[in-house]
Amino acid sequence: MITPLPGVGRGDVHSGVRSLWRYAASFPIAIANPVSMGEGCTPLVEHPWRGGRAHFKLEWFAPTGSFKDRGASVMISALRQQGVTRLLEDSSGNGGAAIAAYAAAAGIKAKMEAMNDLARSGLYVEPTGAGAAAALSGLVRRGVIRPEEATVVVLTGAGLKATKRIGELMGVLPTSA
Repeated sequence: MITPLPGVGRGDVHSGVRSLWRYAASFPIAIANPVSMGEGCTPLVEHPWRGGRAHFKLEWFAPTGSFKDRGASVMISALRQQGVTRLLEDSSGNGGAAIAAYAAAAGIKAKMEAMNDLARSGLYVEPTGAGAAAALSGLVRRGVIRPEEATVVVLTGAGLKATKRIGELMGVLPTSA
């Protein structure tokens, strides 16, 4: 259930904390001992662009090089606080890297399943497509989806890197020599 939160003011921001945890008062649950590697607070640089001025957020300064460190820090902190000691992640990219790094920092054992399964299949997809591609491959293998069926996989991010290989795995395209 989603409910409105009371909001925060300047006094609620912990200015001495150099991470997203400076805004902990705005989070819906209190985390006693956050897992942090300094995520958040990446530089915002003003630069001329197309005749105007633009501000660019330099996310590669994040601990694993991705904005996904923010969500990983909060999620792993909450999981550790609840006593979770092992987790399974289905990402093959930046999200998986962030989860693996923060899980390690928290002492949580993490397995990157889709990354392993897809790598063995010779398939690489962006994090947003990893779960969908793995599920699709599994459904075809188990006969739930026939290779000749038209199947739509909705990806909300950058998409697939190896669409030809997916077709080969599904039996829709001939296998490369």
